[in-house]
Amino acid sequence: MTLGTTGKRLLLDPAGKVHVIDVPVPDVGSNDVLVRTTLSQISAGTEMNDVRKRRAAGANPADFSDMGLGYTTVGIVEAVGTNVTSFAPGDRVLGQGNHGSFWVVPWDQARVDAGLVNSPFLEHVPDTLEDLEILFATLGDVALHAVRHGRIQLGESAAVYGLGQIGLLALQLCALNGAHPVLGIDPSPSRRALAETLGAAATFDALDPDIVAKLHDATRIPFAFADEPAGGLEPGSGVDVQVHMTARLDPLQTMFEAAADRGRIVLGGTPSAWPERGPKATIGVDQFLRREVLLVGSYETGMTRPHPYWPWSRSRNRAVILDLVARRQLNVRPLATHIVPYTQAPAMYDLMHQGTEGWMGINFTWGG
Repeated sequence: MTLGTTGKRLLLDPAGKVHVIDVPVPDVGSNDVLVRTTLSQISAGTEMNDVRKRRAAGANPADFSDMGLGYTTVGIVEAVGTNVTSFAPGDRVLGQGNHGSFWVVPWDQARVDAGLVNSPFLEHVPDTLEDLEILFATLGDVALHAVRHGRIQLGESAAVYGLGQIGLLALQLCALNGAHPVLGIDPSPSRRALAETLGAAATFDALDPDIVAKLHDATRIPFAFADEPAGGLEPGSGVDVQVHMTARLDPLQTMFEAAADRGRIVLGGTPSAWPERGPKATIGVDQFLRREVLLVGSYETGMTRPHPYWPWSRSRNRAVILDLVARRQLNVRPLATHIVPYTQAPAMYDLMHQGTEGWMGINFTWGG
């Protein structure tokens, strides 16, 4: 299948409705790569935050404008410009295109030849992996970066809050890093059940009023921290590494109370966009101070290439994820509940807006 002169694309309007629109397929410039999409993946965090803001009660459509959706696409190179040598027609690639039947990547060949990363990125992918497996390299990169921030040591406990696609990837990666037990926290019964099939030793309802006590019970180590407890705090229990992967800030106080002495908390969700940009969190100072808890954000700012202090660039993380998938150490198939034609996109965004039940990951096919 080849592209014609007109393609399709998803558009989010100011009222938060999703439409399938016609768009012209442009001529390929001398520094362009034209890619025909085969499969694209919805980001349940970033994309749905944009939908929620527009559909929120009291939202003013005049404050928004039309925008594209999506940033995870796999496809086949259709054509390249005369200055592009990194790709050729027929190459299978992963990139950052919006949901649509094609995307165009402006390619700076001189920059790439100098060893720098082209942004937006475009990468060759293994022929041995299916499109669906390849798409998880992008979300897997986000999960892996957060888990690396946790600095897990063999035998430490870990807990993941928010058991969506990224949370369930993070949960598996915590176990691969040697954490035990690995615990999952989410209000959704179906997502907790899925987490247990993917290796969680136990799962807990985020809304359970006794969740802190239960997390301490699940992580009790009688031989650790046998000295006097600090300020009446219980010694020898608590989660060593906690990873936040939800759009809500509500779990943060729970995380401080459930932390082990000198535990680490990684804030990897995207609460800054829900319900409004810049929400504030209350920190339990007693637990934070006396347990010497470490709190770190995980957003991968400036990580397009390695730094001397942090060698794990985004492209290297993606390569690690694809390798783990290929070796069947990272299970991604249960995280994709819907693989549907792009024509069903409006209904799929409506389904996601209703809540977390009935879907996990949604992907759109584009006819080739």
